[in-house]
Amino acid sequence: MTIIPEKYSHKEIFKKRKDIKFTPAEYKVFIANVLNVLMKRGKYGLYLTAYDDALRHRLLELNSQS
Repeated sequence: MTIIPEKYSHKEIFKKRKDIKFTPAEYKVFIANVLNVLMKRGKYGLYLTAYDDALRHRLLELNSQS
């Protein structure tokens, strides 16, 4: 999995924590942890959005095989 911090769009978690400053490496680890928690605690499942057309088609292909 490749994490691109610039594409991470859930900024709400930082609104009340102005004291948190991450290095780029720490930010990637943080995002990976957020995704890990979401995948393990999803009550109704996890929904993914693929912005890349090729990735979207591949995910749909893999989903139809299961």
